[in-house]
Amino acid sequence: MNRETTRPASLLLDFFSRRYLMFLLSGGSSAVLGVALRLLFSQFMTYTYSVIASYFFSTLAAYALNKRLVFRGQAGGGELGRFFVVNIVGLAQTTLLSNLFFKVIHWAVPVSIPVAETAGHAVALSTLAVTSFIIHKFWTFSDRRGGQAE
Repeated sequence: MNRETTRPASLLLDFFSRRYLMFLLSGGSSAVLGVALRLLFSQFMTYTYSVIASYFFSTLAAYALNKRLVFRGQAGGGELGRFFVVNIVGLAQTTLLSNLFFKVIHWAVPVSIPVAETAGHAVALSTLAVTSFIIHKFWTFSDRRGGQAE
């Protein structure tokens, strides 16, 4: 079989692998850090700015964890830059969805604004698990020759 016919099946199996579990643990850890930092930053920043600031620091933690635990193979130069490009898109997604989910939760559930903000932020962060794994595997940490991280 050639690589093109096995790629979709292989990609599906990736979501049941130890690597994906480690990716979720790394991402989950950095997401918890991001929420904690957002709570801290909210003491002296607006909600949106605190989401952005916390995302930056949790992205650095996510890179370190992913490099160490998930995508250990040798990647080409510019890996950290590619990681940040993917996460800039993720930041836009997280910022927009955090605000959307906050408004929906605050409207639909009788909770305080801080609780609705935290829930909205957590839900938004969880939406990145599948798309960012695929992009990081095939672009950020990929072996430039083989097209995917080992």
